[in-house]
Amino acid sequence: MMRTGGILRLHDLIYDFQPLEAERVFDGWLDGAAKDPAWGYTRTDLAQHIRTEHSTFRWLLEPILVSSGFEVVTADFRSSVYGAYTCVKR
Repeated sequence: MMRTGGILRLHDLIYDFQPLEAERVFDGWLDGAAKDPAWGYTRTDLAQHIRTEHSTFRWLLEPILVSSGFEVVTADFRSSVYGAYTCVKR
């Protein structure tokens, strides 16, 4: 229910890799986790998130955005797991 020209900003865990690469990418991501929960998400926290959050892959999300009437203006990824999109409603 967004007007034409409206801006959608989406920032979430979105996987920018193929399913066959998941073990390698997730291992690298988990290896960089905080050791102390006071400093950030721990390996256990991140592993639980992977199991329960049901984040999606970039190659699945982008067609959904387009089919929903958005133009993807920018798509930026960090560490193949953090995605940030700017979309405009057509």
